[in-house]
Amino acid sequence: MALQIATLSDLENFQNQTLERLDSLTQLLQERKNPERLVSKSELAQLLDCVPSTIDGMRRKGIINAYYVGIGEHGHPKFKPSEVFKALKDRSK
Repeated sequence: MALQIATLSDLENFQNQTLERLDSLTQLLQERKNPERLVSKSELAQLLDCVPSTIDGMRRKGIINAYYVGIGEHGHPKFKPSEVFKALKDRSK
């Protein structure tokens, strides 16, 4: 396994691609009937092309907000995609 080093240019390209993807996802959500629909952790992970544990980590670190649906300790975290995209975009600037 060879070690690869990312250059500053590589990181800038990655950041630009990420911001473009967040913009396009935000636009898609705005075009839907109900863009503020709460989504599950697995749905959000699919939108962001990551694993659900990444969503848990961002929630625990306070990067994204979760809304708990259910009773007491059995509530399940749900997320507003538009808020998550905005938080990630603001954080990457």
